[in-house]
Parts: sequence; structure tokens; C-alpha cells
Amino acid sequence: MKNIIVITNFTSLPGELGYNRFRYICDLLTEHGHNVTLLTSSFNHYDKKQRNESELEYLKCRYKIELIYEKGYKKNISFRRISSQKQFARNVKKFLQLSNIKYDAIYCCVPTLETAKVCGNYADSLGIPFIIDVQDLWPEAMRMVIHIPFITDLFCCLMKRQANKVYGMADYIVAVSNEYLKRALEVNTKSKENAVVYIGSYIEEFNKGVKLYSDNIVKKSDEFWIIYVGTLGKSYDIRTLIRAHKILLDKGYENIKLKILGRGQYENELREYSREIKAETDFEGFKEYGKMAAYLRKSDIAINSIVAKSAASIINKVGDYFAAGLPVLNSSQSKEMKKLIEDFNTGINYIPGDALDLSEKIEYLYKSPDICAQMGKNSIRLAAEKFNRSNTYMEIVKLIESI
Repeated sequence: MKNIIVITNFTSLPGELGYNRFRYICDLLTEHGHNVTLLTSSFNHYDKKQRNESELEYLKCRYKIELIYEKGYKKNISFRRISSQKQFARNVKKFLQLSNIKYDAIYCCVPTLETAKVCGNYADSLGIPFIIDVQDLWPEAMRMVIHIPFITDLFCCLMKRQANKVYGMADYIVAVSNEYLKRALEVNTKSKENAVVYIGSYIEEFNKGVKLYSDNIVKKSDEFWIIYVGTLGKSYDIRTLIRAHKILLDKGYENIKLKILGRGQYENELREYSREIKAETDFEGFKEYGKMAAYLRKSDIAINSIVAKSAASIINKVGDYFAAGLPVLNSSQSKEMKKLIEDFNTGINYIPGDALDLSEKIEYLYKSPDICAQMGKNSIRLAAEKFNRSNTYMEIVKLIESI
């Protein structure tokens, strides 16, 4: 039995919408007999509000949860967010210094970099293993959303130095893609063991949701549903998807419906754009996991619409797309993502930002039901092999237990 502390700025907690990677890791470690503490923010990054401890369903949780205060922010890209994250890192440092628990390992989400650096220094001072889980690449992801001459270059240069420091401190590295692991290993010379574990899908819960909610989702027999699930933010090219759907409507495919499930800072702007070009997009809003699963299973094609300059690799939603048994049209330029689509024949890669190309590939699949069906079967096989958390996350548990 080990005392393990899991530290992340961003996660969903019991009683909140979503089922985050780090909650799942904490559940698994607890099931295997370890004492686990989840250290996270008092500020809910997804809802942009402070958490109320009295409302958290701690009784349903077998591990300990500690909320560390940070003031919060309204916009993901803002100076206030930077200030808030620095405050979180300072308060994590205070918590660790005052803790009377002897931890056997620190498992830390990267980003944020400030918090990871604090955790790495603390682990080093006590001589205990420091494990990082690379979820995103900062500053690579920042260059796409921050465009201020000279200032952006300086900011990203400083952040890259900090990222290199954090990656180099790790004794063990977990990452959500091979591309992210490769980036961390470029500057790490001491990591003893590494693992690539996709964010994946909780397939058991996915199937429960399908069974529970499918009857409540009405789909006409002649309708063909295109679906996007996830954040409505800068990294995701939803405008191209809406335009592609409009092209199909103008060609007479009125039975092809576009369903968008999610929320984000560009939601109102996208709704207005859809009305402006008369694209008849169905914005269904954010759905809890089970309902989202049922919507996916009712659909015919899933869209992974990533902008060309994004540093994203294997992102959250694709595991659920594959679990639903859907062909996936993908615009991500990640070599790893494109290779998954091609090697497993689970869909088609399309040109990011090219609405005509996307519309033609949707039309092709619409007219090819046998090909769609085969790609769907391939998606289910891929989900079982590489995205089923019940199996793949055991690699993280084994890594921790091997220390």
C-alpha cells in the first residue's frame, strides 16, 4: 500500500458534470488498496465558478479530496488566469510544506507548469518519485491563440524554458500521446519508465448511458446525423463544419442534420453564424456523459474538427467517437491521430478549414452505407484495443506500483 498524492488544477469532482482522467486514476489506485489524496483547485475551470465544499458528494468518494484556493478567472486566455494559476501553485507549495503525511509518490498533471515545478521541487527535496502526466503542450498550444508581435515570442520562450525544466525533473513520464511523450523526452535524461495512455473512454459507463437514454432521443428514420462533441473554443474549427453542412443543405440533403453537443466561449458567436448563413445547426448544449453517449450512438458520422495550427494530438472526444462505433472525419494534423484513422480504417482525414472538402467526404459516406458500417466496426475494435480505460489505465497503476 502506498500514500499517493495526485495533483491537478483541472478536473471534475464527484457530483460535477464530466468524468475526468484524474478522478478515474484516483478511483483505480484506491481500488488497488492505496491511500490516495486528490489535490485540486477550489475553482471549477469548466463552470468558471468557485466550488462549494458542502455541495461536493464526498460520501461517494473513497479517496481524500483537498481543495486549494485560487481566485479564478472568466476567460481562458487572460492575465487573470495566469495570476490565478500562480496563486494555486503557491498554495499547493504551502499545503505540501505543512503536510504531515509521508507520500510515497507525487503524480502531477502537466500543465500547469508552475504547479508541476512546485511538485517536482518538493519531491526532489524528500527523495520521492515525481511522476508527470503530460496532457497538453505549453507553450506550443499557446502560439495558436496568442498573436502579439514580439510579446508572444518572448512569452513562449520563457514558458518553453519552464516546460523543459518540468519535463527534465520527472522520474517517470505518462503522456496522452506518443507525440507528447516524445516532446518531454527531448529534455529528460533520467526518466526510468514511461507510458503512453490515451485519455480514452469509460466504455462500461458509455454503454450504460446508451441503454438509459437512447429511447429519449428521437431520430426520424430518414435522417442522417453528423455530430460534434466537445468544447466550442479556438482550437476547434466548428465554422468549417457549419459551412460544410450548409453546402449539403444547398445541394438538397435536407435530411442530413448537424448536431453540436458542447459549450465554450464561442458558442453564441457560432449560433449567430449558423443563423446568418441559414445552416440549421442543432446546438444541443452540454450533455452529461450518459446522454452524450446516447446521442453519439444515434449518429452516423462524428467530426474531429481541429484547426490546422493546433498542437493537439489524441484528444478526449475521439475515444467516445470510436466507442460509439462511428466513422470519424478528422482534420487534426497530428501524425499520430491521422495514422490511427488510416491504419484502423476508422474514417477519413480531411483538409482543415476546407468546407468543400469536408462536405464531399460527408456526402461520400452518406452514399456509402456499407463503407460506413465497416468503418464503424473498425472504430469499435480500436476503442476496445487502445481507448478502453478499464484496460489501458491499468498501465498507469502498474507503473506506480513498480516504483
